[in-house]
Amino acid sequence: MFKYIRYYLYLLISFFRIPYSQAYINIQAHEVKNILINKISEKKINMFLIKKLYQKHYDFLIYCKKIKVDMPEVYFWTALAALTIGNYEDWKTLRLKLLEKQKTISDKKKLNFQIIEPGHIVFTIGNTLTLDAWIKSQILGFSKKIRTILPLPPQYKNKIINRSMLEYYKPFIDIIEDPKEARYYYSNLQNAQAWHNIRIPCGKKHRPYFSHSSAVYVQSVWDSQKRKPLFSLRDSHRFNGRQILKKMGIPEDSWFVTCHVREPHFKHREDFRDSDIATYFDAFKEITDRGGWVVRMGDKSMSPLPKMNRVIDYAISEFKSDWMDVYLCASCKFMLGTSSGLSTITYIFGKPIAMTNNLPTAATYLSKRDLFMPRLMQRLDNGKMISLVDSMTIPYSLGFSDSIYKNIFKVKTIPNNNIEIKNITIEMLERLDGSIKYSSADENLQSEFKKKTAEKEVMIGFPGFPIQCRLGNYFLQNYYNHI
Repeated sequence: MFKYIRYYLYLLISFFRIPYSQAYINIQAHEVKNILINKISEKKINMFLIKKLYQKHYDFLIYCKKIKVDMPEVYFWTALAALTIGNYEDWKTLRLKLLEKQKTISDKKKLNFQIIEPGHIVFTIGNTLTLDAWIKSQILGFSKKIRTILPLPPQYKNKIINRSMLEYYKPFIDIIEDPKEARYYYSNLQNAQAWHNIRIPCGKKHRPYFSHSSAVYVQSVWDSQKRKPLFSLRDSHRFNGRQILKKMGIPEDSWFVTCHVREPHFKHREDFRDSDIATYFDAFKEITDRGGWVVRMGDKSMSPLPKMNRVIDYAISEFKSDWMDVYLCASCKFMLGTSSGLSTITYIFGKPIAMTNNLPTAATYLSKRDLFMPRLMQRLDNGKMISLVDSMTIPYSLGFSDSIYKNIFKVKTIPNNNIEIKNITIEMLERLDGSIKYSSADENLQSEFKKKTAEKEVMIGFPGFPIQCRLGNYFLQNYYNHI
């Protein structure tokens, strides 16, 4: 109820042209989240009405420019509105204008720091990826070194999703928790925001506007210089983690694979992100038959696993903690993952990932040490399959909700099956033990896939730059006709 009262109050501020920028940002955010996205989610959508709603958002941005309250956040929400209805040219243009606007403001203020918006790091673990890339970008010299600050005002301190991971960032960014000091820096957010969730600086040759693609580029340069990961486990976490492994029944000299399969209980139901854990059981057996252990990651809301040999249901166990989450992600042989943020911890600690049910494909941030499989897409009108190349590139690569796949793209997404998941697991195990043998036909097919997707700008903002990870061999062999 309060949010609607506030919304109407902001509308009054807008009507009288009062120059209070936060009101205009909140109007745009409210109307995108609570009106436009809801309309897209209806069973029977009216595209004429939806396009009119988008035009209203765009006109509101023009209005904000006229009265000089067009802060970067207004561009952000208008860009999201464009993405929601499938207007990708406007989405790109608006994101670039956001970055230009922020640069203009920051240059004018001449502050000697940049600020990380705390919600992007505190509320979700997935932005670990882009913050890692932001720091690496500075180290590589793609942007000038400037003090980076993460303020944690009181309203954020009790909502930190993983305090332990936050502590690992302290050598690289200033985390401000003193209430008075944190409020000061937070009040300067609009003047000096580091939009790491929009783009990572990649040097003068590139003008990126999509953070995941720029993170892949930064990591490729980092790897080409044979640099080590920024992060390594603290000795205390390494020692204490081994003790917990013993208590869970995993011997000290054993290896383990972590597995995180997102379920509908997490945040809210998203069928394109959620998967059936039972389709991973054959992969579990492949790991345990080879002498390994499986540690199922997640939270206490997850459905309990049936009893399986050498499989630990850590997610709902008494041993779960924020630091143990980090330890497991950083110490595993590899992670068998899905489209969830937890895998980014494994990534920044330099451990391999076998990513399954990967969507949205634009967020395929993985490196050369990793494997992946996307979900297939099938047209709803005629049952034809969308090609792998098309599913990896715009527009299909940018779906961020079930309703966009269904009502805008007019497709259904098809999850990976147990055989595909088992085979990508075998492939990763054989890559790591050195027994993998790819035929020349395998390599040619992989090259063809990477070449064709690069030609269609698989890495958004980087024409011709190929995806760095490898598409699962069994999956590619079975669906090569869909390239």
